[in-house]
Amino acid sequence: MADNFTRGTYSSLPGDDTDLLTPYTGPDYTDVSSENDVRVGQSGDDGYAIHEFKVDATTGSAVVTWNGQTSIACSVFPVFLQVYTLSGGWETLDYDDTTIADFDFELIGNIADVDHYVSGGYMACRVYQYAL
Repeated sequence: MADNFTRGTYSSLPGDDTDLLTPYTGPDYTDVSSENDVRVGQSGDDGYAIHEFKVDATTGSAVVTWNGQTSIACSVFPVFLQVYTLSGGWETLDYDDTTIADFDFELIGNIADVDHYVSGGYMACRVYQYAL
C-alpha cells in the first residue's frame, strides 16, 4: 500500500482509522514531502480539524514526526499526535499545549515496536485540534 493521507473536519473524533473525507491531492503530497513551510490546511469550524496519515510499515521501531502550525493557540486547544493500535483505539504519542498561534512547532512520537500498530502493511497516525 502506498502512503495514504486524508483530512477532514468532524464534530467528534472518529473512533477508527477509516479514511477521512478529503483525500490529499498530488500537489498536497508534494507540499508535505519535505519541511519547506508549505502547509496543507484544514479548517475546523465547530469541530475537530484532523489530518490522518497511513504510511507503509513492517516491523521494528519508528519515529513519527509532524511539523506544522495552527491559527489557534495550542494553549487554547491543544494539538495531538496519535497512532492507531491493533486493539482498536487511538494512542497519544505527543501533544502541544503551549505554542502560540501561527508559529511552527513539531510533534514527535517514538514507537519501540510497530507490531502493535501495523495492519495490512501500514500504520495509521493522525494530528488533530478542536476549534470553535
